[in-house]
Amino acid sequence: MLPDADGTFSEAQLPLLEAALGGALDALCAMRTREGAAMEADLRAHLDKLHAMVAPIRERVPLVAAAHRDVMLKRFAEAGLPVAADDPAVVHEIAVYADRCDVSEEFARLESHFVQAEALFAGTEPCGCALDFLCQEFHREINTLGNKASDVAVSAVVVRFKAELEAFREQVQNVE
Repeated sequence: MLPDADGTFSEAQLPLLEAALGGALDALCAMRTREGAAMEADLRAHLDKLHAMVAPIRERVPLVAAAHRDVMLKRFAEAGLPVAADDPAVVHEIAVYADRCDVSEEFARLESHFVQAEALFAGTEPCGCALDFLCQEFHREINTLGNKASDVAVSAVVVRFKAELEAFREQVQNVE
């Protein structure tokens, strides 16, 4: 269907033009819906992996202070300084260390970020910018958690978390 010489369409052509345009728009909307659903599924899979990584950290963190105590007592023994585990100075040092390693706030904020991400997925508004901001917040919390815990096993999970978070963030860049 071609326009007339003056660039307009005749009255008879308008219903055909409207039908063609309507069909093209319907196909575009259907394609965007399918693509959006696939992206959401991929993003949710990344979030599920990230959420699963929090559990081993949560299990390991309570053991960190005790491991620090054991290392400290071992070093005292190696230096020929017999110190009992219940020595008030040792107990005080471990209490201070445990307080400095407390990551309960970071766990709470991480959980809050997972809840926020789910709320964004459940909404109907564009959420790309909000998800991008959540990526920054996830990174901040996991980084702080890794620094505070100062434990090799926790650090290994934190590194995997950051790698998975980067994959999530890259996909978020495609979200409107």
